[in-house]
Amino acid sequence: MTTRFSAMVLLACIAATVAGPLRISLADVVHLKNGNKIEGEVLTETDETINLKTTVGSITLNKVDIDRIEKGVTALKQYENTVKTLKDDDTLAHYTLGIWCKEHGLPRQAKDEFLKVIAADPEHVEAHRELGHVLQGGKWVTEDESMIAKGFVKHNGTWITRDKAEALAARKKIVELKDRLCRAAKLLGGQNAKEGRKVFESITAAAAPAADPEMLSIAIPALQAVIDSEGPAGRTEAIRTLARLRTPEAFDAIVEALLNEKKSDVAAAAIAELKSLNSKRAARLLAKACEELRRNIIVAANDAKPDIVRAIERASRALGGIAESTAVPELVECLTIEINYLRDKRSSSTMSGPFTSTTESTRTINGMPIEAKTSSSVSISANVPDTELVKYYYNDAARVALRQLTGQRFDFERKKWLEWWAANKPVLPPDEKDFDL
Repeated sequence: MTTRFSAMVLLACIAATVAGPLRISLADVVHLKNGNKIEGEVLTETDETINLKTTVGSITLNKVDIDRIEKGVTALKQYENTVKTLKDDDTLAHYTLGIWCKEHGLPRQAKDEFLKVIAADPEHVEAHRELGHVLQGGKWVTEDESMIAKGFVKHNGTWITRDKAEALAARKKIVELKDRLCRAAKLLGGQNAKEGRKVFESITAAAAPAADPEMLSIAIPALQAVIDSEGPAGRTEAIRTLARLRTPEAFDAIVEALLNEKKSDVAAAAIAELKSLNSKRAARLLAKACEELRRNIIVAANDAKPDIVRAIERASRALGGIAESTAVPELVECLTIEINYLRDKRSSSTMSGPFTSTTESTRTINGMPIEAKTSSSVSISANVPDTELVKYYYNDAARVALRQLTGQRFDFERKKWLEWWAANKPVLPPDEKDFDL
């Protein structure tokens, strides 16, 4: 059969094939004292209970809860009576019975009937369609087989691409590991600090590149999430764990954490780890970050330094701590930063006075996200009596770092610093292409 029956043809088939049982529509109806009713077939009955067979299974009811029982014939019983009378190769009768089951709340029995149809007639189009099959490459396949062949994966009942499924699975593992590490981080400040550290230390062996590259790809973002959400002790332990992983990705994650770290003791731990791993690489990354941060300074207003300036300060302090003289030129550039902001005269009188912006955003600097508060709609006017334009920010962190690296005291005189560097700069090594320890 290759075309769908009309409603009249279906009725005629029912009348001709399974007329007797299918015309009966009554079932045993159990009326409960609470007003509910249940349809089914009473299988057994005792003085205290009845066992009722329904389309979803058998249940036992206490007679004290029953008001009355109306006897009838269930749809399931009608189906069972009818299917016994049909021949296996009678595709018309089985297809019609399948439609009837579908309309009378018997989906499992309907599927059985359609399967019997295609067993007898593999090319039965309507039975295949009722089963949800699709024609693919001249062959009938299930919807699942069709979607899998197209590269899709079922996730929570929805078909998605395999790449997305893998990304979701990885994300789930990252969240699970992050939650485990966060619980461990909360132990670090108490009597169970040793247990907390053991959890972090276990990541070193589990995520070693030679042991499990997949675990490594999960461990780094999980540790970054801990740095974003936990207190100083947890952040410090996460940074130390990243250092133990000894990979370029883990190294870069420590640099990113350092550029955003506000606590001096945590920043000191990050600086120590970077210096121990590869001070030249750390100095080069931090200098490059400073350069890109400077390029992204924009006009801002109000009363607090934007985070992008604070990031330059943190990077400047870190360059002093790393103690690589190759950072001198970039530190000289960071001594005075052109910022162009309006300062309220009533609240500040120094050139390095604080300011904030009105809009929060995240910028990517040297491949690392840096939080910044900026304003793109500041109106600078010489006629406003309560504000003044400040053109430069004097970065004392860079001045201190230059003293640490050179022993010189030229303060904010950029020209003298550059002259000194021209006369004293060492022979610079070539850029390191690889991650060397």
